[in-house]
Order: sequence, then C-alpha cells, then structure tokens
Amino acid sequence: MFVILVDWRVAPGDSEVFATLLVEQAATSLEREVDCLTFDICQDPSDPGAFTLYEVYTDAEAFDVHLASEHMARFAAQAEPLTVVKTVRKLEELKI
Repeated sequence: MFVILVDWRVAPGDSEVFATLLVEQAATSLEREVDCLTFDICQDPSDPGAFTLYEVYTDAEAFDVHLASEHMARFAAQAEPLTVVKTVRKLEELKI
C-alpha cells in the first residue's frame, strides 16, 4: 500500500469553502479511481484552518494516476488560492 499524508493550512475564514472542496475531491477520487482505497479528511476542532488528509492507494503508480486526473487538476486550481501551507508525506507500507 502507498499512503499519502497531507497537512494543509488555510485561513480560518476559508475553512468552510475548503472543507467543501475536500469532501467533493475525496468522493470523486473514491468513485473514479479504483486504486484509491481510502481518502479520509480530518479537521482540527480547535483550529478550523488545519486539515489532514489520509489517502491510501494500491501503489505509487495509482497515486500518479490520481495526480494526473482531471478532477485533481480542478481541485488544485480551486484549492491553491486558499492554501497558506501544504506539506505532503509519501509512505509505503512495510510488509510483515
């Protein structure tokens, strides 16, 4: 499995709009991408501008498909002006 963790910060006044964009992006990714297994969105209840995404793909190539998708390009164009800070971590599951 290939895991993506994204820590995202937006201005608190943009958090509602941003949350709506994230929910739409997650639903579309899960619906259209067979190799997108999980797309969870978390928001810090004490800091409405802080979001964390937890995404799981079958492999790194599946994540590349996600990045190249039309819905990702649309989301990125909408999210970029709202973004203050974005940090992405790529992890691979250890086989035990």
